[in-house]
Amino acid sequence: MGDLLIIALLLVSLLITVSSLDDAFIDLLAMGITRFRSPRLNQQSGVLPRTAVFVANWHEEDVLGKMVEGNLARIQIPEVSFFLGVYPNDTGTLRVAKELEAKHPDRVCVIVNTLPGPTSKGQMLNEMFAQVFSREDCPEMAVLHDSEDVIDPRTFPIYAAYAVEHDFIQVPVFSLNRGKGAHVASTYMDEFAEPLAASIKQKSRWVYGINFEAAHKLGWDGDLWDVYFFMRDRKGMITNFLPAISMTMFGLLFLDYIDLSNIPPGLEPLLEASLGANLIALIARYVVRVAACRQVYGGFDWIGVAVRWPVALYINMAAVFLAWKTYLGESEFATKPVVWSKTVHELPEDFMAAAR
Repeated sequence: MGDLLIIALLLVSLLITVSSLDDAFIDLLAMGITRFRSPRLNQQSGVLPRTAVFVANWHEEDVLGKMVEGNLARIQIPEVSFFLGVYPNDTGTLRVAKELEAKHPDRVCVIVNTLPGPTSKGQMLNEMFAQVFSREDCPEMAVLHDSEDVIDPRTFPIYAAYAVEHDFIQVPVFSLNRGKGAHVASTYMDEFAEPLAASIKQKSRWVYGINFEAAHKLGWDGDLWDVYFFMRDRKGMITNFLPAISMTMFGLLFLDYIDLSNIPPGLEPLLEASLGANLIALIARYVVRVAACRQVYGGFDWIGVAVRWPVALYINMAAVFLAWKTYLGESEFATKPVVWSKTVHELPEDFMAAAR
């Protein structure tokens, strides 16, 4: 039993090492892109392409009106319009969407799904794309947002600049100001947000779509870069369990259930190197998180990052577990569509004053 635990400790440590090296490579790649390959933003007014903001909805009548009105006030760019996807049987959201369309006919358009809801968010977005881009006056670019998003108007020139060379662009999502005790919601400062149960539920949808459904539908076809980023997307279905497993291993080590004196001589240098590399990666990741938090929010939050990090790790692990359940159960190995799993959204009272 002791030998098996030592082998398990080594395997977990090596998996963490490989994943950490992967993350470090992306960090270096991102720094190089930021320094040498960022496109110049066009400062001239009136040159942005006609852009559609797609908002897919299911029972969002309580927040949709406020979201659209607030973002229209923030985005003083006539080339940007909102396209609201709704279901014919979601009468509350349909009513609100139609009222917004009537009030802002030049900037709001309602897209009614041909199927009753809920289907899935992917089906709704596919329906929106099919209807909007079959028109002769279709927009030149589409941006995806959720019904709880506060949109920064500065993102649209960024999209336009990157769209010259790229088909798909993703910008970071930042947390708005939160109370000091809102540890779950504040994890979005580093990676995620919302109340705990809602966070797990919402992130499990992302994990299922990115890790499981995409793997089933897209496979591993592509060039080396495609395969590499497929691997990065999908490694989370395993690596998000590693922090909890590694903590269990260290607990067993502390309680003397694992005796490192019994490790085979040939494996000892490998384990020492792996553990050392993981410690360096842990410190480096912590410093990067603190530095990134300062860049975005304006201050060094050493303690806050240390508190939010384990909360985020738990959310990630629980979300992956739930996504595995969905994959093995409801979706039957991603062969059946998954019904839209809705979470409750909150919006700031004052959109114009909302800040990170």
